[in-house]
Amino acid sequence: MPVRRFYLSYSTAHAEVVEWKTRYVQGVVSARGKINQVPYEMPSELKQAIASFVNYYNHHRYHEALGNVTPADVYFGRKDDILARREEAKQITLQARKEHNRKLSELDKGNSTG
Repeated sequence: MPVRRFYLSYSTAHAEVVEWKTRYVQGVVSARGKINQVPYEMPSELKQAIASFVNYYNHHRYHEALGNVTPADVYFGRKDDILARREEAKQITLQARKEHNRKLSELDKGNSTG
């Protein structure tokens, strides 16, 4: 039986290797430069670690591609509510900042003329 061989162009293969290495290094090396390799003695420990990571990824990690909400927020239909509350808080903050800056400007004008 003949052996099938598949070839990728150098640039595609190189880009994939670079991407894989980048993701691998970011996942394994901590901010301090130490390697985060945890040996698991039992398969149940590994399953628990994977379940913990999946929980973190789905319920606690904000995803930029999803509008900086968690996948669980999107799945359970909370995304629009969350984004509306954020927009409301943003508008309140901007209004308060404008008011604060207006008052500072009035104080500066009063101090420079007095």
